[in-house]
Amino acid sequence: MTDQVANFQVSPVPPRLHSSAFAGMSKSMGERVKSIEDSLWDLAQYAAQVAEVANGARRGKIDGGGEVTLDANDTTTTITNDLISVESNIMLTPTSANAAADVGSATGVYVSAVGTGTATITHPNTAATDKTFFYAVIG
Repeated sequence: MTDQVANFQVSPVPPRLHSSAFAGMSKSMGERVKSIEDSLWDLAQYAAQVAEVANGARRGKIDGGGEVTLDANDTTTTITNDLISVESNIMLTPTSANAAADVGSATGVYVSAVGTGTATITHPNTAATDKTFFYAVIG
């Protein structure tokens, strides 16, 4: 078994036709061929961009999350993010000592509700203001 992930491959974007390629064509025929060439060029560039994004996602390079600091002196904190849906899985990673301590506490830190555009995190009620987490939205 290999740890490498296969890449999506896209043919290189073809070079544009030189204007001499249209010599001898009627003006309307040359304009139609040029329009088709422009469309194919745009499609090839779009396919290359899609492949780049897909390859990044396969390597875990997704832009689906952020950072949240838990509200001090409260037991819940709400994340607002357009990527969150009722089917989303919110993954939390503590990035400070106080955040890690909350994870290991009797109450723990967990996602208690997920809705369209929001997720609620339940956590211990402490005065610490540096309980920071990275979060990822999956799905």
